[in-house]
Amino acid sequence: MFVNQSELKSFGHAVLMAKPFIGGSSFMVCAGDIYIVSHGNNFLRRMDEAFSKGVAAAILLQKVKDPRQYRVAVIKKSDGKYDMIKVVEKLERPLSNLAIMPFCMFTPETIEILENFGFGVGDEIQLTNTTQKLIEGGHEVIEALLEDDELRLDIYTPETYWKAVKTFHEHFKMIKNE
Repeated sequence: MFVNQSELKSFGHAVLMAKPFIGGSSFMVCAGDIYIVSHGNNFLRRMDEAFSKGVAAAILLQKVKDPRQYRVAVIKKSDGKYDMIKVVEKLERPLSNLAIMPFCMFTPETIEILENFGFGVGDEIQLTNTTQKLIEGGHEVIEALLEDDELRLDIYTPETYWKAVKTFHEHFKMIKNE
């Protein structure tokens, strides 16, 4: 289901707009302005594997050099897996270099939290705040990490779209020549 927001009020708002289509099912949220190049869609398989362990949410993360422009996650290794212990909106002094990518899987309980949470930073309905509420409520939130050979392309402005097309072209030209 694709949702087009007439007012940009963040991911949480988009999820609430899709509520009639979600019903009481688990669901995945993806941004329309981010494209991931992953051979065989491996990142989706890793997310699905993580989510199928009975967690409340699986969130795609990417290690970045400058995390100030991203929502970030703090993770802790426990019982051989990595659990999120905190997620926060963009900060001048980020708590980690693990940027939250706009690919997330959630259980239906997330909808109720979204509906009751209200507005956050920038007068938006933040999915990050909802994810933090899941964590604080004792729900398990797990990560899936983009690997070094997977490529994230931002296409949210004409400039970033053009850069993404050039990067995509160069990426596949390099693979073809190997």
